[in-house]
Amino acid sequence: MQACFAAICRITGLLLHLLVVIQCCTIYEFNGSGFAANAFALAHLVPIFHNTNGTFFLDNTWNHYKCSDEGGWHDFFAWEDQLVPWEQDKEDEEPDAPCRRIDIEGANKVVFEDLRLSWDELDFIGIKKAWKYQPWVQKAIDKRLAKLADVAQPTIGFHVRGGDKLAEDKMLARQTTEVADLVNKFTETWPDVKGGTCVMMGDDRGRIAAASKLAAKQIGCKIFKGSPYYRKEGHLQDLFNQLSFEDKCSGTVQVLIDMELLAHTDYFVGSYNSRWPRVVQYLRYILYSKDRDTAVDASAYGLDMFTNIRRIFQQQPQQ
Repeated sequence: MQACFAAICRITGLLLHLLVVIQCCTIYEFNGSGFAANAFALAHLVPIFHNTNGTFFLDNTWNHYKCSDEGGWHDFFAWEDQLVPWEQDKEDEEPDAPCRRIDIEGANKVVFEDLRLSWDELDFIGIKKAWKYQPWVQKAIDKRLAKLADVAQPTIGFHVRGGDKLAEDKMLARQTTEVADLVNKFTETWPDVKGGTCVMMGDDRGRIAAASKLAAKQIGCKIFKGSPYYRKEGHLQDLFNQLSFEDKCSGTVQVLIDMELLAHTDYFVGSYNSRWPRVVQYLRYILYSKDRDTAVDASAYGLDMFTNIRRIFQQQPQQ
């Protein structure tokens, strides 16, 4: 009885918090940061604000992942009837305008402070609702997935990050995930898996080459690489934001292709210091029904669900 009462109190509390954060129309403001960071925040918000009362708008003004000045999320994702591209005239037509505006920081406040939830509870719902490609994007993805289907099995996905993530690690005093960490994490987690094909995706050509060499030696796998990133030194967000719309458009499609390739591999290793592998993790579990124990975080912090579950339930009791 006491447990039931506690559960009812928690649900009631969540509903009260939800009443605080809901308004009749809401605008999510993309910012100039990376694709995965914005996609991650959007996934938080979809279950909260979609179909709650009024329109859920997307303001793509500062979203640099688009094909034209007027473009944005809807260039790549087919969800126009529910996630409406924001325009001032459209907002003015809303019965309860002005709408509530919310950005990445605001999304975190709603999740952690107002609703007191975790990412996973919302993102599972958000990814399933929002991650629906435009037909032309799906066609490009399917073309690459057809090539992946022909390679030697099993497939082992590695996300190899360089570029501005290395500078961010220094700024945050965070331990950098090195190439050896990625490969060693795989061999430690799945020691009996040998051969197959290692699928190498990322932005830093030098680090990808080093990871490919090490993986071939330790795992005995053949190498399947994505299209090389346009900068040999890796991704720098400020430079990407200055590209032409044509290059931003093609670059975004390449990001989505890389994510889908890794989401379809039998095993996946990445550094969850980045939002990028976290999105891949959700695609694997929610859209493609992969088991939780097929993806692992190679960072020093063990942030993937499989590692966290194992940490909790495999702890040895104290004597």
